[in-house]
Amino acid sequence: MDHRWLQVADQLKDFAYDNNHPDYVKLPYFGWLKAEHFVLDSFRGFACETETAVLVSFRGSEISMETPDLLVTTVKNWMANLRFNQKERGGYRVHQGFYEELAPYMPGLASMILDLGGESKPVCLVGHSAGGALATLCGRFLHEGGLNVAEVFSFSSPRVGDRHFAESYPVLLRRIEHMHDIVPHLPLSPLLAPLQNALVVTFREAIEDWLGVPSERLMARNIEYVHAGELYYDDGDDLIFRVPHGEYIDRVFNITLEGIKRWLEEDESDFSEKAQRVMGCPAFALPMPAVPMDIGRSLNTAAAVKEQLCAGRCDFIRVDHFFSRSRTLLKRLSAQVGLAGAG
Repeated sequence: MDHRWLQVADQLKDFAYDNNHPDYVKLPYFGWLKAEHFVLDSFRGFACETETAVLVSFRGSEISMETPDLLVTTVKNWMANLRFNQKERGGYRVHQGFYEELAPYMPGLASMILDLGGESKPVCLVGHSAGGALATLCGRFLHEGGLNVAEVFSFSSPRVGDRHFAESYPVLLRRIEHMHDIVPHLPLSPLLAPLQNALVVTFREAIEDWLGVPSERLMARNIEYVHAGELYYDDGDDLIFRVPHGEYIDRVFNITLEGIKRWLEEDESDFSEKAQRVMGCPAFALPMPAVPMDIGRSLNTAAAVKEQLCAGRCDFIRVDHFFSRSRTLLKRLSAQVGLAGAG
């Protein structure tokens, strides 16, 4: 992944939240592009065509009660978010709310993408929050429909499907998360599903009164949620790449062998770029074993959420979920050069 695609994806996710529905958007390295907007049942997004790719961006959940229309959209968004019982689909299961939001509109989305050049150009999809979940699903559905999906970028996305969905995800999916954001930890992993059920039972009446959702729908029975794709975690200082479980030692071993070989051959050329490729992450990311990274992120997030709630703050949503202070990463990456093609 060239770092500039990360910058383009970051801009795409932000433009999806523009309530003015602009006819044109200005993207880094591409300039002004015409935007084709689309509306799902309660979510929306836009697509645009470049010389080398078709770009599609999904907006996340609305959080506004300023007007009756925004209030209705907000309620519909969260009704979809909370339908996390699962839909069976060809050997894997996915979040029912997101599936029912997207599936009826897939023929129209595919047709729009084809009109923008998707028959010959690779497709890159982007989404933030629930929009990241929709982009993840859309990428798979488009691939299964025969389109060339090169890459999916999801920012702060919740989990989308079960283990079979994650292990068989057919295209390159890069997940970007920031700091103590709680949304990527939802729906809870299989290990924490009993806790989720206990909370639903405890607060059953409050849930039904506040959300208007039967508490039974929120019970995590016979479901599991596992993240797909590759994780890049922005800890505020660095972008950390999660090396898949069980692969870190093997990759370090390969780097060690390569280093010994270069030493014996007295090869003094720069080794860092090749070492990063062996580790499976770009030069601007730091590789980290999956298990300590997962444990560390979960514990840090839980501690931060508790501390903030006790102090009457919710930065884990307001700041971390919306990347409000996550600009140091892109500033550092902007010093590098080169724009890779999609895929």
